[in-house]
This record gives sequence, C-alpha cells and structure tokens, in this order.
Amino acid sequence: MKLMKREKQGIDFKYLAKKALSELAIATLLGALPVAIYATNPKALDSITGGLLASGELINHAGYLIYLYMAATAIRYGMRFTSETIQERFVAFHNLTAEIGTSFITIIRTGLGAMIGVLVLALTTDIIILDRSDYAGLAAYILIVSIVSTGLAVLHEILAVVSKKPKYENDLRFDTRLKR
Repeated sequence: MKLMKREKQGIDFKYLAKKALSELAIATLLGALPVAIYATNPKALDSITGGLLASGELINHAGYLIYLYMAATAIRYGMRFTSETIQERFVAFHNLTAEIGTSFITIIRTGLGAMIGVLVLALTTDIIILDRSDYAGLAAYILIVSIVSTGLAVLHEILAVVSKKPKYENDLRFDTRLKR
C-alpha cells in the first residue's frame, strides 16, 4: 500500500485511480447488478432499491460507530498502556471496532452500486424515466459517494496495515526489587 511515495512526498494518483476503479467494481457487484437483474418493472425497481439502500437512521448509526472506531484507533496508537493485559483487551476492542468500519464501507458501496444501477436502467430502459436535472443530480451523487467510498477504503487499508505491524517486545527486564 503506497498512498504516499517517500521520494516525492506526494500523493500516488495511480494508486488512488486503481482503488477508485476497485470500489466501482465492488459497488457494481453489490448494488448495480441486483438492480439490473431484478428490476423488471417500476414496482420491482422500488422494491430492490428499497432493499439495497440503508435507511437514514442506519447510516447515522454506522457513522457514529465509525467515530468510535477512529477514537479507538487514536487511543490505541497514541497512548501508552500501563499493563499488557489492558493493552491486549484494548487491542481486542479495537479489532472489534475495525469490523464495524468494514460494515460501514459495505453500506456505502451497496448504495453507490444501487445508484449506478438506477442510472444504467434510466439510460437503457423505460423502467425509469429521468429528466436532465435528475441525471445531473444522480451523476453528482455517484461522484461524491465514489470519492467517499474510495477515501474510506484507503483509510481502512492504512489502518489495517498499521494494525498488522509486529508488536515491539522489550527484552530488557529490571530487577523487581528496584524502587522508583
């Protein structure tokens, strides 16, 4: 994972482009493909998109859990723990919250795919008819959600790499009779 190149100290746009294409492929498989396969009429389109798109409350809840994950990450890597037991328990908690981050990305990807599927249906069939402003709005949403999805995927990958770094073991041990 090379988001930042060491020699140039800049952003690796080739990596970001690959990640964005990967996100679009995942979104297509999660959301656009079911829309294309099962939306054979307007009622079926409403049903499938309603099933694929998360409610506002669920998205808000997942967003709050992302904040919990970010806080746990900041604490894990920004704080020294006084005992290994506490550190091990917190690492377990951090790993649990990391799974929450993955589910939030899946919600975003599925919504993105559903929007792509609706756009493709509008362009290729008469199941849904959009006017120019609807096309522009939908395209803007797709672009914005694509950027968010790519950003979250990159962030998740960066944090996963940091989490997998081997733990430093201190081989030096002091005599327990030493006093401060």
